[in-house]
Amino acid sequence: MLSLFSLRKETQRRLRRKNRVALHHWSASKITTGSKLIINILKGTAIVKATICQSSLHSFAFVGGLLASSQNQLEILGPSLGRGARPYINSKQRWRNRIEMEFVSPEGLRLDGRRPMEMRQIRAEIGAVAKADGSAVFEMGNTKVIAAVYGPREVQNRTQQINDQALVRCEYSMANFSTGDRMRKPKGDRRSTEISLVIRQTMEACILTHLMPRSQIDIFVQVLQADGGTRSACINAATLALADAGIPMRDLVTSCSSGYLNSTPLLDLNYVEDSAGGPDVTVGFLPKLDKVTLLQMDSKLPIDIFENVMQLAIEGCKAIANYIREIMLENTKQLEYRRGI
Repeated sequence: MLSLFSLRKETQRRLRRKNRVALHHWSASKITTGSKLIINILKGTAIVKATICQSSLHSFAFVGGLLASSQNQLEILGPSLGRGARPYINSKQRWRNRIEMEFVSPEGLRLDGRRPMEMRQIRAEIGAVAKADGSAVFEMGNTKVIAAVYGPREVQNRTQQINDQALVRCEYSMANFSTGDRMRKPKGDRRSTEISLVIRQTMEACILTHLMPRSQIDIFVQVLQADGGTRSACINAATLALADAGIPMRDLVTSCSSGYLNSTPLLDLNYVEDSAGGPDVTVGFLPKLDKVTLLQMDSKLPIDIFENVMQLAIEGCKAIANYIREIMLENTKQLEYRRGI
């Protein structure tokens, strides 16, 4: 009978000596008190079955370099682990623990109760920051973003001034309380810089910058609460803030994400679905012009499935654009009422 520690040491020793896995020689049981572990090695699949006697106990199995934990049953998919197979492992190669999880139930419902083509509830508010030229708060489910726009105004750094168009700058940040992790996030990290660049390029595609030469427009976006789709929510909030500031635009640019999990296209992914590691497509769209200003995808997809997933995201962008127009029309009516028009 091998303990978890001795089994792990034995695995590392064999990998260093032969640089391959030979699990068919091993047998382990009762790694955790009250649990029984049966390891069956098949060609191309390592199946770990754990039967838990007490609900409070967890069973752990270190199989071929993979540490798995479960309360009921796990199926870990990997390369062939038989004696004739040659899955060479070195320091540059990492195995991914692919635990099969059901994101869409047999009844066609997702983890949060939505249908695959159903969006989360969206809500928007204009004029959240009084000192800004334009501001907005945009919510997509539990994701909440605030955006503020300053400008057009004189360029602060003369070396960055453009004679024939306006300079658009964008700054993205996440509040320390926006996620469950309370670690202080450094300002200007790589992810924030990348998202700032994405938002700036997306906004430049819709702003009529040639009408405001030798000026600058500053867009500040902060995530107050993150639950997936933060990039799309930031773009939607920035669009509302630009409209509130009176910045001339070709069209309202809206954004939405979609993914492909359990062989099903899903619209508007939340954090759990976004973290599943499946294909994720984020689209920025100009509804009236019928043009795409942003397209980002993680992972790979066949071309026919990609077209369906992208079209689903575009439909979500159109729905968000209709909602933003309703919010702007309602805000305009309130301004007319206050001015007595």
